[in-house]
Amino acid sequence: MSAPRLLLTLADVAHPLDGGNRLRAAPVLRALSEVGDVDVVVLHSSAPPGDGLTPGVVVARSARLPDVRRGRVRGLGAFLAGVPGPVATRDWEPARRLVAAWSLTPYDLVWFGALDHALRLRRVVQAARTVVDVGDVESVKLRALQALDPPGPVRRLQQALDVRAWERAEDRVRRTADAAVVCSELDRERFGGPRTSVVPNTYPDPGLQPLAPRGPVRMLYVANFEYAPNVDAASWAAREVLPRVRALRPDAELHLVGRRADLVARFGVLPGVVLRSDVPEVLPELRAATASLAAVRWGGGTRLKIVEAFAAGVPVVSTALACEGLPVVDGEHLLLVGDADEAARACVRVSEDEQLAASLAVAGRALYEATGTPAVAQAAVTAVATQVLAREGVSC
Repeated sequence: MSAPRLLLTLADVAHPLDGGNRLRAAPVLRALSEVGDVDVVVLHSSAPPGDGLTPGVVVARSARLPDVRRGRVRGLGAFLAGVPGPVATRDWEPARRLVAAWSLTPYDLVWFGALDHALRLRRVVQAARTVVDVGDVESVKLRALQALDPPGPVRRLQQALDVRAWERAEDRVRRTADAAVVCSELDRERFGGPRTSVVPNTYPDPGLQPLAPRGPVRMLYVANFEYAPNVDAASWAAREVLPRVRALRPDAELHLVGRRADLVARFGVLPGVVLRSDVPEVLPELRAATASLAAVRWGGGTRLKIVEAFAAGVPVVSTALACEGLPVVDGEHLLLVGDADEAARACVRVSEDEQLAASLAVAGRALYEATGTPAVAQAAVTAVATQVLAREGVSC
């Protein structure tokens, strides 16, 4: 019996593992490649030519399409038809033509790596079964942004239209997809639907690292700064938290590390802020940090930066939203903070209290080993795919 034919769409390449979309893509790609013969198309990627799919993973064929924007005027028709603004302004025609040609022989399963992929491509893909990775529940994320930073009248109207458009798209997935996947149990409760499963965000094991030596406070925020919630978090950490820390410990530093740190260059002029853009390895930064500051105040999904810190055994100081969806206990796995004053005190505390820092590091690492390794995500993907294919009577 021939292997199932699968199509996987991805929002980014799967290698190297230096961003949230890539970390999510890698175990999905590996799992599906072991379930059947998989075709992969990476949509709207800005990755350099050397980046690509996971080394050692065999696929039937692959393609990568660049991110081409149509502009607001050309995207206006789709937006007025109820397509969310960020989706409406993208040029989907190359992707439509490609997947339509690839599916002239219908697929047994298509796994859409993002909700917008399903929204714009489902009608042209011939497939017996569909799975949609909802990822961040966009409607929830946008409502959180509105509550945190109420926009002006025009932007408020646009956001309201986007929220309704995402809610309609999410409802369509609940009604029509054979399965939906989200990042956490909390998102499964929020998204609902009888066929929704959890594929957690995970991080490759860097090995437990020794605690940074007690000394200067060195807070770390690792992020992709092309993502708006991370820019907001960097602003809060640099402008609100760090000055309070430096009032207690004048030698304290905040390291903003990750892709496109140039987009937060304006914070680099502030006392104690250090920028590290597109570093080849984040592990040296983790080793030197006295605390990983999870400063996110709006967004969705689960925070890979916390999973990453747990994996390396780095103490975590986190806002409530930053650790949403993770099975953490305040004071056991991390220190939970409600405002900038609490965050500053917590960062100083873990830099000075070696016993507390060690306890947090050990508990965080244990939680990572139980829930945060790529093998956990890969097993979840395999389970969803095989269950969906079994409904069609396809053997894996």
